[in-house]
Amino acid sequence: MRDDGKLLCFTWEQEQQVWGWTICETDGLVESVCVISEGTEDRLYLTVRRGEKLLIERMAATRWNAVEDCCFLDSAVTYLFDDPSTTLRNLDHLEGLTVTALADGGVITDLVVAGGIVELEVAATKVTIGLPYTATVETLPLAYQGRGGWTIGKPQTQARATLRLVDSRGVSVGPTDATLEPLRARVAELPGQPPALMTGLFQAILRPDLNEGARMVVQSDQPLPMTVSAVYLDPTVSE
Repeated sequence: MRDDGKLLCFTWEQEQQVWGWTICETDGLVESVCVISEGTEDRLYLTVRRGEKLLIERMAATRWNAVEDCCFLDSAVTYLFDDPSTTLRNLDHLEGLTVTALADGGVITDLVVAGGIVELEVAATKVTIGLPYTATVETLPLAYQGRGGWTIGKPQTQARATLRLVDSRGVSVGPTDATLEPLRARVAELPGQPPALMTGLFQAILRPDLNEGARMVVQSDQPLPMTVSAVYLDPTVSE
């Protein structure tokens, strides 16, 4: 946690000896944090000042059985109804804000909280609703030694890329964050069913972007899981 209210996340993959820092931004200021062991997980608790409210929030679990059980939203609330419902109450802490919902595995965006209530267009049994955020991964410029020497400083473009995903959905890719296009998600799902999670290798056809180092941006702005274990680029280098 920084003095300006930004939350810092340190990732360390001990087996591979890889580590790095990430800034986790939210619509508010993080004032304090602590970690409490719960079952097989260490759960992060935060006090977050959102407007005039000081909230105690808990980081969502990293393990879940189905996509409708996951939570990738800030200051989120989860509802479980016996009978499908369209009315979500007790959202006063998000009053006047534009929120996103994950309803029975389907994404609903651009909802506005009014009077502590949100009305869904379609009834759902399990709903998680909260503030959306964007997760972005950008690879470093590609540098390798080819027949004409190192590619550093030479014009490059990439038309194709392959991603290795694990239990992911709602992923967009492109050579820059201004040229993102969604990966195809629906394959054999029945009408009305949410797309299945994507695991394995997925090829992306990218818009041409001439630069001095082939790279790729992978992004998700939906309340869905995204785990990228590898990115393979197929660049063209000009001499």
